[in-house]
Formats: sequence, structure tokens, C-alpha cells
Amino acid sequence: MTTHHYQFAKVDNKYFIKLSGELKYQWSTGFNNFLQKLFKKQNFDEIIVDVTDTEYMDSTNIGLLAKIARYSIKNFSHKLPLIINEADVKELLQEMGFDKLCKFIKKPEGFDHKYKKIKGQQESKKNLGKMILDAHRTLSDINEKNKDQFKNVLDVLERQERKDKKDAENNQE
Repeated sequence: MTTHHYQFAKVDNKYFIKLSGELKYQWSTGFNNFLQKLFKKQNFDEIIVDVTDTEYMDSTNIGLLAKIARYSIKNFSHKLPLIINEADVKELLQEMGFDKLCKFIKKPEGFDHKYKKIKGQQESKKNLGKMILDAHRTLSDINEKNKDQFKNVLDVLERQERKDKKDAENNQE
């Protein structure tokens, strides 16, 4: 089994996030919770993401990356600096419209930080579904191509969300 790592370092007033290995939705809940807390802090000037050691990233993780990019544009008024070396990963992200959200850069010499691991967390099926739905909504909002590509996924996830809400309402009665 290939490892997966979500890590961060805070240096000066910047957060560095390093994504490594095979990143799949079932391991991303801790990362999603980390991002939610980070976005609430607002005690920093920039986020830089390093995906040079990423072997695979599913659509949920790509959606989480899009959330960071949108946050960067909204709060720092510039594209997310994304350190990337793999041409395949860069091509995939460009096809999904990330060139509008990210500034692709090569890893600078001597660029290493003492990263801390972002701990994984077990989530309820409902919370996991909400995270996946939110990530895919973010991806779909990037462009029409993504909207078409993820339409069926969103339909299924939104149908499940409505069912969960209805079940919760029925249980309260």
C-alpha cells in the first residue's frame, strides 16, 4: 500500500502544505478539517502548496486543492503558488482549469521545511459525504467542462444529502 501524507509547516507568516503519495478521499477528512480551521484563523499572509511528491490525487483531493486556491485568490488577491514537477499532474490540473487558480512553480533549491503531519480523522458517513459533495461543487464551479464532468457525481451526492436531511427530520419527530 502506498503511503499518503498531508503535512504543513508555518514559516514566518506563511503556511506551506505538502501533499505526498496516493491521496484518496477516505484519508482526506483530517486534511479537510485542518483547512477549515486554517481558513478561520486568518493569521497568515500566504499559503503555498507542494505536490512534487504526489503520485495520485482523486477528485475529492483535487477539490480540496481548489478550495485552497479559491481562498488564496479571495484573501490574498493572487493565484495559489503550487509547487509542481510532474508534467502529468500539471497537465491534469490545467485541463481542470487550475491555471486560472494557481501559479505553477518549480521547487526552489534548498526548499525544505520541518513539516508536521496533519492527522487523519474518522468521520461519520454523513460528514464524509458532505466533504466529498463540497469538494466536487468547488471543482464544478471552476468551469463548464468540470460542471459537465462531475454532474452525475453531484446528482448522486446531492440526492444522498437530501435523503440524510429528510431522515434527520423524521428522527426528530
